[in-house]
Amino acid sequence: MDVLELENKIINADCLDILKRLPDKCVDLVLTDPPYFGIVKNEWDNQWKDVFEFQKWVGKIGKEIYRVLKDNGSLYWFGDDKTVAYCQIELDKYFRLLNNLVWRKTGLQTMKGAESFPKLCYYY
Repeated sequence: MDVLELENKIINADCLDILKRLPDKCVDLVLTDPPYFGIVKNEWDNQWKDVFEFQKWVGKIGKEIYRVLKDNGSLYWFGDDKTVAYCQIELDKYFRLLNNLVWRKTGLQTMKGAESFPKLCYYY
């Protein structure tokens, strides 16, 4: 796949399908907010039978991101506090964690009535 075909385009597809078609070391930045597994009741967030199957899926994505990311590229991986540690186990196989970022989202009405909650992000 020619990377220029994807330049300045939004692609609605399974990320693994697209990543596998990209050439090595062609991406400067990956910013992803993937499913968290079991946090919301939508089908896309509950497609794995357990957290370990989810973790394997993260590993497959991590491996492909590593392949397409340039040597000086960056990865930002958002996650939920209940499952992000499973993501880190897989991502640390390929990347060196540079920082943990916390985005405190405010002005939201959550199930428990809280007006803010942290959104975690790993920066590699």
